[in-house]
Amino acid sequence: MPLAHAHSCVASPFGQSHLQYNVNWVEQVAAMEARAQKIGAPDFVYMFPTNLGLAPADAEKAMAAGLPLDRIYVDIHEGVAGAVRDATVLFENPPIPGFDVGAINCETNAGTHDVSCAAQSAVSLLAGDWGWNAVWGGGALRCF
Repeated sequence: MPLAHAHSCVASPFGQSHLQYNVNWVEQVAAMEARAQKIGAPDFVYMFPTNLGLAPADAEKAMAAGLPLDRIYVDIHEGVAGAVRDATVLFENPPIPGFDVGAINCETNAGTHDVSCAAQSAVSLLAGDWGWNAVWGGGALRCF
């Protein structure tokens, strides 16, 4: 007997690497997109793992590869109430013209993993940073 129904879990978003620049990110996302289309999977959302987003050369590669810019988000890891500021800077200064991607704040960097971290995440959420699972892109907020 199968452990789960084939459609019981939809994973989104996907991040390739964590807090470090992934030089293979464009190729990895392109491969995931090709496979997802081949098997008829739902659209994936992709996170890029650094506050600054892709370098200009990689942004050019992503656009040339036809990656879905509307489903690419920079994963901003920041202290309390910093992600909105960083997202604003990112939106106002894309790495190349037309590379308009979103931003997601999946973690408030608290420097700890105890109840203090939870409290700082709550402060971040209440401060308008929207906290975990909040996404900005195209002038809209999207929650997973």
